[in-house]
Amino acid sequence: MKKRVKRRRFNFKKFLKFLLFLCIIITSYILLSKVPIKHIIVKGNNILSDETIIEASKLDDYPPFIKSLSSSSEKKIKKLPLVKEAKVKKKWGFIIEINITEYKVLFQVRSTNEYILDTKEKLVIDEINKGIPILINYVPDEKLDKMIEKFSLLDDGVLQKISEIEYSPTNFDSERYLFYM
Repeated sequence: MKKRVKRRRFNFKKFLKFLLFLCIIITSYILLSKVPIKHIIVKGNNILSDETIIEASKLDDYPPFIKSLSSSSEKKIKKLPLVKEAKVKKKWGFIIEINITEYKVLFQVRSTNEYILDTKEKLVIDEINKGIPILINYVPDEKLDKMIEKFSLLDDGVLQKISEIEYSPTNFDSERYLFYM
């Protein structure tokens, strides 16, 4: 006896449904890959402007949402000298949210036009125009280091109220500072 092998018939309807489904998926991906970013939200920045952060992340021309990579934008933003940490998130509705953590700018040295950060780093930056205290005279390096340590402990609210800092030692107090508010 010979076994008969049943031959399956080609199901044309299932094949057409599969092709249609595949075409819909490919077309939707192509269309979605061309949709630009609708909104860019920047949070956590006090000193740097939103425009500076968006330009640094290379999102200023609103590229396609799907093609923009969060990790590469984070790396580009972290290259800014005042940025401690940056997180970029994609949200529904073609929205990108950038969360920034900045270093604390303590004061500006008038003679050198440098900004002193809480990490004791000195920077010359053009884009800072907020109410940052100005050190108006020379302070010896060992006194300056101690001042930076103590100054970094101040609240931001108190720090913003100070307009000028003057090093004014006396015979009784070699670490005397005058704060003008």
